[in-house]
Amino acid sequence: MIKAENITVSYPDKTVALSQVSFTVKEGQSLAIVGPNGAGKSTLLLALVGVLLPRQGNIFIDDIQVSKENLQQIRSKVGMVFQNPDDQLFMPMIYDDLAFGPRNMGLSEDKVRELVEDTLERLHISHLRNRSALRLSGGEKRIAAIGTVLTMNPKVMVFDEPSSFLDPKSRRNLIGLLGNIKQTKIIATHDLELALETCQQVLILNHGTVAASGSPHELLFDEGLMEECQLEAIKSR
Repeated sequence: MIKAENITVSYPDKTVALSQVSFTVKEGQSLAIVGPNGAGKSTLLLALVGVLLPRQGNIFIDDIQVSKENLQQIRSKVGMVFQNPDDQLFMPMIYDDLAFGPRNMGLSEDKVRELVEDTLERLHISHLRNRSALRLSGGEKRIAAIGTVLTMNPKVMVFDEPSSFLDPKSRRNLIGLLGNIKQTKIIATHDLELALETCQQVLILNHGTVAASGSPHELLFDEGLMEECQLEAIKSR
């Protein structure tokens, strides 16, 4: 489903943010991207959706190369959930936030209603349909933001620090939800326990390069590796 081949990504000021990064993710799998601040996690997510294009190397989503020419196709296949839900919820009511994407795809209002109601029910937030995001808790906002992407029915979902700012109960609800989402998932996170519970693979970035890749159980309990990558290992299995 996703293949990155030796990608190097630079910022507009020519600063290299990622260097020679490679990985693959099969359809339906989940990949956690972990690393300290400044490691390149968010940059990699932006490269996957074509906001920053690789200076070298290639990214393929469902056999389509991420390039200027293919951005419309790529963005129909990849949905991104931002770190701050307030960046994703901007309509007067949550129903309209979830309807925004399908409406802009030109779908009929009947089809839009079907997609939105199905997603609200699936996420157990039907009671929020007529509420404003301004009156929601952090956990409710997070779930609603995920809903705005799910209504687009992407093949790949990309999450930037999904558990940030959540209380313990909301975080636990989020972990359960992520486990039930069937799409291929890329999750950039500092939350190693979330990575352990929701992902089959882990990619550790450090200073813009791949420090290690493998299964969560192989990597996240490795105190030497975690310390080398400026992270704190999970203490008990």
